[in-house]
This record gives sequence, structure tokens and C-alpha cells, in this order.
Amino acid sequence: MWYKSWLEVRWRLVLMTLVNTFIVALLVDDAVPFAAWERRLIGNLPFLFAMNGIVLAGSGLVSQISQRPGQVMHSSMMFILSLPITRQRLVLVREAIGALGSLVLVYLTLAAFWLAAPALRDGVSAQQAALYVISISTLVLAAYAVSAVLSALLDQLWQTYAAMGVLAVVFGAMPSARFWAAIFTHPAVGAANALNAVAVGSLASTLVAAGLVFLSVQIVQRKQF
Repeated sequence: MWYKSWLEVRWRLVLMTLVNTFIVALLVDDAVPFAAWERRLIGNLPFLFAMNGIVLAGSGLVSQISQRPGQVMHSSMMFILSLPITRQRLVLVREAIGALGSLVLVYLTLAAFWLAAPALRDGVSAQQAALYVISISTLVLAAYAVSAVLSALLDQLWQTYAAMGVLAVVFGAMPSARFWAAIFTHPAVGAANALNAVAVGSLASTLVAAGLVFLSVQIVQRKQF
């Protein structure tokens, strides 16, 4: 089951690797000052990282697009339903593979930025880097869980659109949801506030992700195929 889940997510992983590589090549510029990187780290890049989670998400038995136009179910779905395995385990295995792939890809992208941008290395302390990685990790998991729940209700295309819409509404209507922004406040003024913001925001994101994983399991267990 783990291998099959990997086969189903691998092309999504290739797609997002290409997208992330393009973004890294586009943004890396030795002449860009740290102030520009600070705006990117707070604003644009978290959305990119959340997109990794959204695209790589899969839940239950409907994570693949049908192979032929007009075909409601993917051809492997009946085979999956016949396996001697609970739907709960199917969901959890698929979500574990996708979530792990999302996090690894995000970490590699952050490492690429760090290695290729001297201004970023000079402007971010070790503590800020650690807090940012923690914040982005929980953000990616929350975005992934949102998309996973929607994939149990919608087909793959609408799942992605709906998850992006939820993300845009949260980021746009609730500026406080960008809890990682506190990391880049002035060290002499906001170090304690940054730590508190990351702790509270990361805990909230983790709880949201856990609750949505539970919800996706419940939906798939009750769904009629």
C-alpha cells in the first residue's frame, strides 16, 4: 500500500519540484538586499510552500484523475476497494506519503534559497531560521489537510481550486494568520513575541491539521463508491 501510494503521488511531486526549481531560479539574485527577502519570506513564499501541500494532498480512494474523459472512477479504484485493508488505513497511508513528500520538498527548496542567496544567509539568524522552518512546516501540514478533506468530496481539479480559495481567504481576511511574520521583527524588541507567535500559531496549525485528518477519515469511511 505504501508503494502504491508513492506511485500515485510521484508525478505531483515531480510537478511541484519543477515549479519550485523555477521559483528558486527566478528569485535568487545576489544583488537583492535582505529587505526584499524579508518581504518574500513573510508574503509570497509561504503561499508557494502551502501550494506544495495542496497539490500533493490525496485522501481516501479518489486521489487520482480518471484515465478517460467521462470516466467517473479511476480504473484502479475497484481494485483498491477489494483489498483486505480498512479505509482508515488507506487514507492515513496516502496522507502520510503526501505529507512527507510535501515537507521534504519544502525543506529542499528552503535549503536551495539559503545556499544560493548570500543576503538571506547574512540577514537571518540561526534562531530565526529554526522558527521559520517550524512555522512553515505546520503551515504546509494544515494546507495539506485542507486539500485532503476536499479531495474526499471533490474531484482533483476542484479540490485544488477550493483549497487555494480557502488559503487565499485565510491569508487575505486574517492577517494575524501569518504568524511567521513576527519572526522578522527587530531582535531587541520582538524576540519573545516572535517565539510566542510561532508557538501559538504552530500549535493551532497542528491542531487544525489533526482535526482535518480525522474528518477526512470519517468522510471516506462513510462514502458510497
